[in-house]
Formats: sequence, C-alpha cells, structure tokens
Amino acid sequence: MGKPDFAKILLGLDGSNYAEAAKEYACEIAKAQDAIITGVAIIDLPGIKSSSGPVPLGGAHYEVQREEHLLEETQEKAKAILEQFAHACEARHIKTELHADTGSPFSEIIEESKFHDFTVIGKKSYFGYTDHETFGTLEKILKNGLTPVLAVPNSVRPIEKVLVAYDNSVPAAKVVHMFLLLSIWNTCDIHCYM
Repeated sequence: MGKPDFAKILLGLDGSNYAEAAKEYACEIAKAQDAIITGVAIIDLPGIKSSSGPVPLGGAHYEVQREEHLLEETQEKAKAILEQFAHACEARHIKTELHADTGSPFSEIIEESKFHDFTVIGKKSYFGYTDHETFGTLEKILKNGLTPVLAVPNSVRPIEKVLVAYDNSVPAAKVVHMFLLLSIWNTCDIHCYM
C-alpha cells in the first residue's frame, strides 16, 4: 500500500521562534509525504486598529497616519517572512504556495484551513510581527478548526508521543478521523485526551 493521499499543509508564519520550529516540522512532513506547504502570513488589521486606545481631541489625523504606518510596516515584514520561507523550501525541493492575508489571525487561518489537510502553527503566535503575542489564536483554532493541528513549541525535537485532544463533538471526530487517515505518526505513542 502506498502513501496516503496527503496534499496540502497550512503553515502559520510570523517570524517567531515558534513559527521557525513550525516551519521545520511542516517541511519534514511535506518532504516525507510529498505534500505542498501553504505559508500564510497574516496582517493583523484588527490588532493594528486596536493597538492605541482612546485618541485625544485633534489626534484623529495622527492616529490614522500611525495606523497606516503600522500597516505598511507589517506588510513589509510579512512579505519578507514569506520570501524567506519560499527560499528555504526551494532549497529543500518542497512545493510551496504563499499567502499574505489581512484580518484576524484566527479567522484567516480557519478560512485557509478549508482548503488544506493539516495545519501547523506555533503554540504562541506573533502576527503583529512584534514581541507582543497574538493571544487566543491557537485556542480558537483548536476549538473551531476544520483540520488536525500540530501546535509546536519554540524548538524542534523528535516527535515520539502525540496527544490528541477530543471533546466528543462532530468537528473533533472529523479532525481525529483525518489525523488517523494521514498516517503521519504511526510509529508514535498516541494518547487521546477527553
């Protein structure tokens, strides 16, 4: 029996150590499964707009300029991260697609996951491309996601044990089913947490 029909991996990229580790895991899986990786960098527009707080009288013009500058800066960082990812995959002969999406990181990843078999993301995310974490992204993806999710720490190590979170819901059942069909870690110790 050949390899499973495993086509696309969604990878969240934000330039952090967590995303770098996620990239290494995604590349390892893609190479073994001959899969395509879609690297997605998200411009957190809601985060940019909510980053300042109340604006004093007469400050609206400057606030708009600040938001435009932050948006431009974030777009440049996202573009650079995607270019670095593309070069790394090209050197390893891994097929890639690149997406730069604008919106809420959680919403954009869920939307992109509709067209992928598997999602790889860091346990912490920094889609503002600063040292401030984008809180709640992973939790929302795990709760509302459509595909199995590999949430990785900020360093790479061999995967020997897999913890599958399961809450007895229909979406969770579908994700566990897909995880088992992918046959990525058949040799690992798999535990189910309910």
